[in-house]
Amino acid sequence: MSNIDMSLLISEEETQSLASQQKQMQTNAEARAYLESTDWYVLREAETGVSVPIDIRAKRASCRDTIVS
Repeated sequence: MSNIDMSLLISEEETQSLASQQKQMQTNAEARAYLESTDWYVLREAETGVSVPIDIRAKRASCRDTIVS
C-alpha cells in the first residue's frame, strides 16, 4: 500500500498554468523595472520640456503593453 496522497498531485494543465503565471509575473517585474529606471526621462520632460528620446518612449510603451495585472 502506498503512502502517497493522490489529492496533493496537480494535473499537467495546472502545472502549465502555474508556469505561465510565473512567466507573466517575471515579464511584469522586468517591464516595471524598466519603467521605473526610465521614469526620470518623463519627469525631466515634465519639468524642463526636454523630450524623452524616441527609443525610450517606444520601449516604455511596449513595456506598458506587456504588463498584465
